[in-house]
Amino acid sequence: MKLRNKVFMTFAILVLVPLSIITFVVYGIFSTSKLEDVTRNTENTIVQLNNSLDLMIDDAARSTLSVLYNKQLIQILTEYSNASQEGFISNEDKNTFSLFLSGIMYKREAFHGVHVFSTKGHTFSHMERGSISEYINLSEQPWYQAVKDADGSWILYPESKQSYYRKNSNNYVSFIRLLKDPDDLQEIGIIKVDFSPNYLEKLTEQMPGKDWQIFSDGRALFSKSSKRLLDKCTSNHTWVNNGNQEYFCITHTSLSSGIQINNVIPKDYLYQDIKEFGQSLILVIILSLVGTVILSFYVSKYLLKPFELLKNRIRDFHNNKINQIDDNFTGEFAELSGTYNNMLSEINQLVEEVYELNTKNAESEYKTLQSKMDPHFIFNTLESINMTALIKKQFDISDMVSELGSLIRYRLNNEDTFIPLQAEINFSKSYIALLKYRLGEKLHVQWDIASDVTTFLIPKYLIQPLIENAVKHGFMDKPLSIHVTVKVEGKVLEISVQDNGRGIPEEKRVKIQENLSTLESNKLSSVQSENGNGLALVNISRRLMLIYGSNYHLQVHSIPFTNTIIKAKIPVQRGDLYEENNDRRR
Repeated sequence: MKLRNKVFMTFAILVLVPLSIITFVVYGIFSTSKLEDVTRNTENTIVQLNNSLDLMIDDAARSTLSVLYNKQLIQILTEYSNASQEGFISNEDKNTFSLFLSGIMYKREAFHGVHVFSTKGHTFSHMERGSISEYINLSEQPWYQAVKDADGSWILYPESKQSYYRKNSNNYVSFIRLLKDPDDLQEIGIIKVDFSPNYLEKLTEQMPGKDWQIFSDGRALFSKSSKRLLDKCTSNHTWVNNGNQEYFCITHTSLSSGIQINNVIPKDYLYQDIKEFGQSLILVIILSLVGTVILSFYVSKYLLKPFELLKNRIRDFHNNKINQIDDNFTGEFAELSGTYNNMLSEINQLVEEVYELNTKNAESEYKTLQSKMDPHFIFNTLESINMTALIKKQFDISDMVSELGSLIRYRLNNEDTFIPLQAEINFSKSYIALLKYRLGEKLHVQWDIASDVTTFLIPKYLIQPLIENAVKHGFMDKPLSIHVTVKVEGKVLEISVQDNGRGIPEEKRVKIQENLSTLESNKLSSVQSENGNGLALVNISRRLMLIYGSNYHLQVHSIPFTNTIIKAKIPVQRGDLYEENNDRRR
């Protein structure tokens, strides 16, 4: 038998036999793993849905309990629970509850409405008065007895229409709780959260299959289901049959809320990818058979002799001898030899590029290192100036250099966003000390710091810029007096800087205050003035709002040619955590 035929048969056998074995093994492994993946993904989807429902219920539980922490609301409910049925509800009481319930609704996409009912049926809500009844008969509500039986614990009530909505016929799943006075445990009302149907639909839109149901305490809250199928779904990972097709049953019960989700998935859905993979695999086998025969023939006929040349060139390359293959072949080896030659050319080019890149990187790194200045050099230079001033008995210069060193050291320390109040005060005093050398008796600064606040944490660079602003924009012909006050009001730390300078005209002050109260740069109003007063405060105010929220911004009060007061109010933040972090760094 000729060598070409031997190569042909050997190559065909070596390719076809392993390919057939691998095909059957891969199909078996894929079928098993794909079924497990689909089941696992379905279970994960159900678990994630249950977790989302748990979070939604936990949020509703916390929100409904918050009423019992408000004595004013408890008093209002107690009064109306003792009043006559269908009694008049005062606007003040409505507004009080509306404001409180609107706070609960704020940024809660899951809630459609939160309503509180007195024991006599008076309705308090955050909604517009024309959209909800001011009185309902509690005893006629289908959920009332279940709430009474729960005796203060929350219940979930299935999807149903609510009689107190005047212009709304949608069905709502509800979270309901009986409210009791914490002092005497007397019933004072009921709080009810109606969940948004759109939000629930968004949560469940990822559910696989068309048949699922969500239960709580044995009641179906809401569903998209074939009841006959779901009745057969009594345990997890079991098959049920509707006569035409088999379905796989998956269930999950939340350990937190007790919510149970049942889902049945058609067998066709589970095996869809496996079926498609099997069809693709058969096509691959047929193509492989045809390709193997053709490839075996060409390999045996054309590639035996040229292949030896390629082997020699590869051996040369291994020995660092880069020799290209003469492009005088035809067929597949011509393409292979061309690819080999191109590879050699690209390797040479890459070597040159890497060398050039390394050279440029070394130059760039050298220039970068050359451009950096060691902070120790700055402090050593200042220390040299300080010592020279002391030797020459220039004590004022020595003091100025020391204060300047403190300012630079404070500026270079950028590790902490929050620092103790005392550190910011010391930094500000160093800044003032330098100003006093220039301004002398024209500048007076008084500090009024409350006791036990110096360890509180504040954002870095808060007080000094306010003092700098007062000095820059407040100076007139007379001496400038600045009064810095720090005090605590409840859980708020108030920092104010007052000066007796030129002040700010009211129209300009209003524009400055608008700028200080917004986070959106495109809404900043232009403030035209000779000195640009107000623009330097915007960054401080926006930084406070980014850290603490939109309610915490700078406030400006001014009487022209009399005084200007700039206040910053921030939440009290004690310095224990700062000290702990410092200890770790040490």
